[in-house]
Amino acid sequence: MAFSIHILPSSDAIAALVLLGLGSFTKGLLSPLRTVPGPFLARFTRLWEIHAVRSRDFATYNIALHKKYGSIVRLAPNRYSLNDADAGKWILGHKTGLDKSNFYYPFGFVDTPNLFSETSNATHAKLRRPIAQVYSTTNLLHYEPFVDTCTAILIKRLDEYAREGKQLPVRELMQYYAFDVIGAITTGSRFGLLEENGDKSGIIEALDEGLDYSAIVGLIPVVHWWISKVVDLLGIKLSFIRMIDFINLHLNNRVSGRSKSPLGCQDFVDKMLQSEQDGKATRTHTFIACAQNIAAGSDTTAISLSSVIAHLCIYPEAMTKLRQELDEARKDGRLSDPATFQEAQKLPYLQAVIYEALRVHPAVGVPLTRVVGKAGAHLAGQYFPPGTEVGVNAWVIHNNEHIFGPDASQFRPERWLSEDSAERAALERNFLSFGIGPRTCIGKNISLLEMLKVIPQIVMGFDFELQRDERSGERYTWRTSFFTKQSFCCLVRKRSR
Repeated sequence: MAFSIHILPSSDAIAALVLLGLGSFTKGLLSPLRTVPGPFLARFTRLWEIHAVRSRDFATYNIALHKKYGSIVRLAPNRYSLNDADAGKWILGHKTGLDKSNFYYPFGFVDTPNLFSETSNATHAKLRRPIAQVYSTTNLLHYEPFVDTCTAILIKRLDEYAREGKQLPVRELMQYYAFDVIGAITTGSRFGLLEENGDKSGIIEALDEGLDYSAIVGLIPVVHWWISKVVDLLGIKLSFIRMIDFINLHLNNRVSGRSKSPLGCQDFVDKMLQSEQDGKATRTHTFIACAQNIAAGSDTTAISLSSVIAHLCIYPEAMTKLRQELDEARKDGRLSDPATFQEAQKLPYLQAVIYEALRVHPAVGVPLTRVVGKAGAHLAGQYFPPGTEVGVNAWVIHNNEHIFGPDASQFRPERWLSEDSAERAALERNFLSFGIGPRTCIGKNISLLEMLKVIPQIVMGFDFELQRDERSGERYTWRTSFFTKQSFCCLVRKRSR
């Protein structure tokens, strides 16, 4: 009997639970957001969004939710997705940009936030300032030899697929390429994934596991601290520690003089160590820059390169126009082999293809969520009280027909070549593939450098033919956890002229 008394709730406990439930119910009834539509369970629990992320492709599902419910959709009791151009600019913009929500907390260590996981814009600015210069457009020219070396290996690999007639898993190979490039640019050392045609070290798998964890735990971020403490207590070595070991190895080798950049060019480590000597940065800043590159630099570029290849296959008229521009530039001496960054920047259709591929398939497929400040906010005709989580998803905004036109779901590079300056400005304001405002992706220029240099080499040298998946019958599919990673194969042939 004594045991039963201890496990049964007391009358005081029952009363407390009832009062708590009534308090939550009353708060919901009185909330200015009580009329915001959305899935029924999303009004009461965050578990609905967790289930949606795990069971569906959330990038496309988020679009469907807005088509059903309108410009504002409830995703959780205090979390909302918005499909509105003005709201997106206000949430993310330079002048009015809000601090990040705690969704980003699990994307970093508990006690050491990084550029991505830091929620405060003010603190983020302090972290970013000492390393921003190594990402500048001026420094991009120093990284070109690293890109060219990896591109030459990629071309050899594509030659092999063409000779052997094997189906090419495009996104996987593009990730090997992007990973080797970012490794070379960052530490002067490739990971060797292109040579191996695989991830024998398991570093990509480790990063995928970390992203899957963060994408789910970010929806209930309070548990991240507890999970981290349990992992530490049990002495479990997480898989992404391999990435940290890789960075520390190269940093220590460079500092001790055991290694140097192999191409006679300054890589990220060289530039950051020089900043340390000049008193402009610390070793922590150097580590953050290297980790940021490797953790995020391959996925985003690989997804974007894959989108270019797939959509040029699906829309052959765009491939024809791009090849015409590239062939004429090569014939006129305006395009080297390999292409230089400055040459590629002067090719308008090439740039339009890249921006359109990034628009129709952004690398990130979840809302970029922020927290409404003390003054509250009026967004999309709705008042949001302080502390509300609001966000915009690039997939949703990029499919908004009021912004990108009735063909918003179609791949049409010509939209970026409009002579109407106001129309072009509206497209650029709502282009969210790299984010906008103070939290714009710091590696944006590096990703564009890789794409502008490698796409001419691929397009001018090879033909690609999308293949249907035997089970699904689809030619081009993707799946979202945080990134929207594609799954598709192509037959590759040497280009027929």
